[in-house]
Amino acid sequence: MEELALPPLGLQLERQLIDVRLPLPYEAYTTLLTSWLAKDREAGPEDDRPAPETLAAVLVSAFFGAQHISWVLDDRADLVERTTDLVRTIIPSAAKAMGRCPSASRQK
Repeated sequence: MEELALPPLGLQLERQLIDVRLPLPYEAYTTLLTSWLAKDREAGPEDDRPAPETLAAVLVSAFFGAQHISWVLDDRADLVERTTDLVRTIIPSAAKAMGRCPSASRQK
């Protein structure tokens, strides 16, 4: 997996309060997901999935929302389960690939 050099989420949330230039948040994640989704689309049959760019933007937004909710409600203890459920719900075809991920929670 490609490593993304991004500042911690807390710095991104406080970017207006500090006098340091930071990379724009979420763009690198969206670009990386777009490339993965585009490769997946090339490998599989055409269907009615949204464009890779759209789906990547939705996933990044949903992931960071899930991360924030998990942090506030459960001190991130349920983050893996939340994000695994998120991907399985938004991209049902990802279930097979998610089974190979050692940190993914097992489907209920």
